[in-house]
Amino acid sequence: MQAVHDGPPVAALMDFDMLPGWANKISNIRLSSWIIVLFGGAVILPWFVFGGVILAGRDQRLDDARHNLGILAIAYGEGASARDKPEPVELRRATAPSGIRLAIQQMQSRPGPQRPVLTFAHANGAISAKAVFPAAGIAAIASQDDDTILVHWRQTVSLEALGLALRSLIALAVGIFLFLQLRWRENMLSDLAKARIAAEGSNMAKANFLANMSHELRTPLNAILGFSEIIKSAAFGPIGSNYREYAGDIHSSGAHLLSLINEVLDLSKLEAGQFELVEQHVNLVDLVESSTRFVEPQAQKGRVGLSHSIEPAVSLIRADERRMRQILINILANAVKFTPPGGQVGLAVRRTGKGLLIQISDTGIGIPADKIEMAMEPFSQVEAGANRQYQGTGLGLPLAKRLVELHGGTLSLESEVSRGTVVSILLPPDRILNGPDLLLSAKAAG
Repeated sequence: MQAVHDGPPVAALMDFDMLPGWANKISNIRLSSWIIVLFGGAVILPWFVFGGVILAGRDQRLDDARHNLGILAIAYGEGASARDKPEPVELRRATAPSGIRLAIQQMQSRPGPQRPVLTFAHANGAISAKAVFPAAGIAAIASQDDDTILVHWRQTVSLEALGLALRSLIALAVGIFLFLQLRWRENMLSDLAKARIAAEGSNMAKANFLANMSHELRTPLNAILGFSEIIKSAAFGPIGSNYREYAGDIHSSGAHLLSLINEVLDLSKLEAGQFELVEQHVNLVDLVESSTRFVEPQAQKGRVGLSHSIEPAVSLIRADERRMRQILINILANAVKFTPPGGQVGLAVRRTGKGLLIQISDTGIGIPADKIEMAMEPFSQVEAGANRQYQGTGLGLPLAKRLVELHGGTLSLESEVSRGTVVSILLPPDRILNGPDLLLSAKAAG
């Protein structure tokens, strides 16, 4: 039997991209924000309704009082009209319950209808009802002040307002509690999502690193095994120049392999917080010259110009000499590797108001602006994949950055595609120990 589907799939129904702009914005509002709106309305709207009910109740009480006063005035006037001889006074007052005032006003008798004429007035905070009896020549007045009329109403309103206030406080407390819980949950989910993305990126970077590292480790190991097998079996006869050449290849492959392993171990120590500097007085001239000499064969092989300059005012610093040399060699080697033949790599050292500035610039291939941050992360490479043109593990620059930060400095990178890259190292001023006399004494002691 073939299943029949009626209507569009659920995925299409849940496609928020098809919603209008305003609906899409509403769908992106967080649940905690909706809680604020919901409970804000639950707290505020009842007070508006309560205010309208209060005003309507007050008007109803006044209308009821006006009606009752009219009835009382007519009844009081009819009682006075039944007397044979009305008292010849202009005003006669009597006190009735609930603060109602009664009065009889003498009028001149004149013929007219027997039915009384009833009028109302509301002035000076009191309501009065006047019943005129033309046949009897009298007018009966009943009045009551607003405070007396509304005394029970005010008590009722006070109790209701107190109850509403308590309900509002409870709703507000529940709303705040739910808002805080939802906001905490949303932040936690957001942090988890960021952590998941970071973990996925880290896993991807480490996967690429392992793929690259397998090639980097396999190449020198194959060379070591192959050349050592040739020497062992004396494939070319007695020991001669060929074997010395193979021995040199074995030595360079072993040194390369050792440098790769050392970089991984150093980075692991840095991330574990177990790395310590061995600080001493370091001659910048010797440091720069030894570093450039180390990468000079690589530069000559790639036909890349290599130069350096040191400001005379800077000569001696306090640092870990081995690690500073490692920093400079890593950056210089990267600059030479990514600079095409005929390009230039330069190293400049000078003093600034912020400290010691070491800049290594090249005219190489450069790095796209959106890949600079990636180039500074461990195990990450701008050019990924098995068919990449430039080999390496992607640890040189991140390791140099960590070592600079361990010295209290900063490492920044500026690059432009096809124009080159500038790596700037800024060490704090307290690292500088320069002074001609100090340098001379250091050389004499050496």
